[in-house]
Amino acid sequence: TVDDPSGVAAFRALRDLVDSGAATTDTSDGWENMMSAFASGEVAMMVNGPWALADATEALGEDLGVAPVPAGAADQGAPLGGWNYAVYAGTPEADASFEFVRWMSSPDVQRRVTEELSLLPTRASVYQEPSVAGDPMVEFFRPAVDTARERPWIPQAQSLFEPLREAVEAMLTGSASPEEAAADTGDAYRELLEDWE
Repeated sequence: TVDDPSGVAAFRALRDLVDSGAATTDTSDGWENMMSAFASGEVAMMVNGPWALADATEALGEDLGVAPVPAGAADQGAPLGGWNYAVYAGTPEADASFEFVRWMSSPDVQRRVTEELSLLPTRASVYQEPSVAGDPMVEFFRPAVDTARERPWIPQAQSLFEPLREAVEAMLTGSASPEEAAADTGDAYRELLEDWE
């Protein structure tokens, strides 16, 4: 769990980055601060995904480099996730809504999303399209997709991010130790998941 020794070590590694001066402690508006600090050269690196490449490339051009996050154990992988399409059951426009979902998830649109937005396709067949197969971003991130692990299909899954974000923020700003941050996150997770087996 998040508060076992390896979880505490992860919190401690983040704290060590801040203590050494290698990472910033500004946790307000994380995305904007991260992207502007990276683009301006205030920070040398960031951990991000393909969705950030368009903005980073626009800001840095040829000066942008990409490297994989160090791997964990062989049975681990990046969390597989994203967003879903949903149609309101009571909509009077159900046919049009379903047609829109079909269109958005079509191979052609998935290819265009990859080409124009630097997002990985969600359809396996699209990886064979010439413009996608030859894309350096796709080639770089594809191994992470191939070894990714699904997030648990539980109602509380989305609720797990906020306790972790709060604990990391408290630790980075000095109001909690790595041990306290891990323990607080573990307590919050146990409360959220008490009815889940």
